[in-house]
Amino acid sequence: MMINKVIAPIVILLLLIIVILPSINTEPIERNHLHTVLGEFGTNTVVTYCKYAHKALIYLFFNRGDDYPFFYVTHVYDKNVHAYQRVKELGLTTAPTVFWDGGWRKDLGSPTNATAVANYKKSINLCKNRTVTDIDLFVDATWLGAVNEEPINAAINIPINPTLTWTNTEMIVNVSVTNNEASQYNGHIHVYVCDNQSSMGWYDLNARLYTMTFLDYAFNNNTAISAGSIWKDSANWDGMDHSNGTHLFDDVTESNTWVIASIFNQDNNKYSDETTGFRVGVGTDPKTFTVYFGNTTPLPLVIENTSKMSYTINYTLNWNTTYYWKVDVWNKKGEKTEGKIWSFTTRNNNPPHNPSNPIPYNGSTNVLPSCLEWTSEDPEGDVVTYDVYFGRSNPPPIIIKNISQNIYCSPLNWSFNTTYYWKIVAWDEYGASTEGPIWCFTTINNSLPYGPTEGFVEIDYTFCFDLPYNPEGNPYFVMWDWGDGHYSDWLGPYESGETVCANHTWTELGDYDIRIKIRDGWGNEYWSEPLKIHIYLGPVLKIEQIVGGFWKIGAEITNVGDYNATNVTWAIYYQKATSPILFGKGTISTLHPETTEYVYKIKPLFGLGWFNIKVDVEWKHTSADKTIKAFIFFIYIII
Repeated sequence: MMINKVIAPIVILLLLIIVILPSINTEPIERNHLHTVLGEFGTNTVVTYCKYAHKALIYLFFNRGDDYPFFYVTHVYDKNVHAYQRVKELGLTTAPTVFWDGGWRKDLGSPTNATAVANYKKSINLCKNRTVTDIDLFVDATWLGAVNEEPINAAINIPINPTLTWTNTEMIVNVSVTNNEASQYNGHIHVYVCDNQSSMGWYDLNARLYTMTFLDYAFNNNTAISAGSIWKDSANWDGMDHSNGTHLFDDVTESNTWVIASIFNQDNNKYSDETTGFRVGVGTDPKTFTVYFGNTTPLPLVIENTSKMSYTINYTLNWNTTYYWKVDVWNKKGEKTEGKIWSFTTRNNNPPHNPSNPIPYNGSTNVLPSCLEWTSEDPEGDVVTYDVYFGRSNPPPIIIKNISQNIYCSPLNWSFNTTYYWKIVAWDEYGASTEGPIWCFTTINNSLPYGPTEGFVEIDYTFCFDLPYNPEGNPYFVMWDWGDGHYSDWLGPYESGETVCANHTWTELGDYDIRIKIRDGWGNEYWSEPLKIHIYLGPVLKIEQIVGGFWKIGAEITNVGDYNATNVTWAIYYQKATSPILFGKGTISTLHPETTEYVYKIKPLFGLGWFNIKVDVEWKHTSADKTIKAFIFFIYIII
């Protein structure tokens, strides 16, 4: 009896299993949604509600599981032209807005984080179960090693002291779309390259870096896929080739990069049929670099475990020689990406071109130059310096070395009626030199003073004269005749061979002869030959009429002189009981003789009563000003 009591329940259980087993579904359990949802977050850096939307998306994304299958892309459209274009396509009218599945559903901004979370949950639930085309989507990416080498591979004419540089900003993006339907699928593929956290420093108003921040597309194109077929493609994406419109994405890193792919149905309002995402390289940064460089095989190791993406060669390379280099990249996990071998060829070096075009001209006579000038250039554009040889002997002695300009002015210690010889040796920065020909010129005789040959009234000018040498060494006295009826006193004594100088100012325009009378120790006197000078009136500035108007003060400025005035500055002031206040100022580029220029300034000015207006105008050594009384009637200035 006991055995029967035990066996009976067992038999019953077996019968139940036999009955129930055929009814159990042995197919794989399907996911509880039809597709993965895409959220495109249109936002900016200045609107308050954007921070709530951002926080809600972060919370949902990191707690999404199978209940909320979605990826999101953040379009910071006030910072990125590509984001701006995308939100225009989506029809954004206010920020923030989250567009789900290409705009099948939209959520505007919410005043709290909790409200935003609730709204987004609802939208994701509705989107995930809507009817979509049966599409499978795959995306991944592989980060490359060192790229964007400088000098570029196979470059020629490279300086012999280059700095090698590179970046680590490029990846290969792979994407494939499988059409599981029985008819052709017409789609548009987007693969968004995003920062996990903005590498560009774009923040919401919670001072939180924007996440899943869209930079630019890896793919943005139409695709037609036959029934049961697969479309796939790969593309290289380098942050150095993309920008937000003003700045390159040169701070992208592997571990901070996502690629989000979504396929939009061209035949169904361009709504998304499937979305997927791929985090490129978690825990791979920062990276270090090992650099090999040389012109021998194998390439010598020059530096390792450096975080810098540059290497300065600390010795001078050979001319016209090919060098090879490569950079291996090591990630934080200790994995190596071996670099390609690049090459470049150094430039040749030729000495500077022969110095030419001397001033004074070779063989010229009766000259008294203030400077020596010449031309010389380097065929490779190197910095050129010069040694100057100058003197009365042929060949001349060196007087100065290593000057950087192709002109030498001080001092040359002229003598009159003397032939001088000079030459230039040009050196490039690498020590190659070219010796120029010997040039010569003959100075004027000592029968006249020297100095400027034209000038303006009321300007002080300096003139000099070299006294003759006398064996006895007797002193000299001199008197200047300025040609305008004015003479100097007897000046001196001066030593034999000494240079004497004096200043003079002319008050009227005209042509004048400048002479010097010399009296020697024996009382003998003689006049030099005259130096002719033409004195112009020069620019003479006059302020004509001062005019007023609505918030406006203007003035007519005339050049009543006989010479152009350039870069004439003017200023208008107004004053009531306080110090003068600047109303406006400016510059007249050129004011020709007998020409009037009208200048003015419009500026808000309110009041009622009398006040002073002053106009100042200035050019180098001449100026003018004019002050008048004016009346302001609220905003209208009456003069």
